[in-house]
Amino acid sequence: MVTYFLVRMLGGRDIIQVINGMVEIRKEAFALGFSKQYLMQEIRDLRFLPESGSGKRHSERSIAFDYGAKTIKFGDGIDESEAKQLIATIRDSCGLLQGQVRESASPRFWQGN
Repeated sequence: MVTYFLVRMLGGRDIIQVINGMVEIRKEAFALGFSKQYLMQEIRDLRFLPESGSGKRHSERSIAFDYGAKTIKFGDGIDESEAKQLIATIRDSCGLLQGQVRESASPRFWQGN
């Protein structure tokens, strides 16, 4: 874990791409990494998260959104003004409104068929 965090700190970056209704977040360090894709219509509450906690509960400043029951974070250590500018750019390019909850075309398990 320590090696991973050191490598990310020295040569890491997050790459965000919007392609065909999908948001792809690639976390990499020295050109090695992994990508995850998220349906744009399922993204809710895109926001800036300030630094919080201490010790093992410490969390860096980042950008986050809700996706189902999970909170997805990226851009660790980002400055608040940079985060707000990036969030505005993402919202504009994806057509997301601030505070908007987008409903999926498919029913949820609790909504029945």
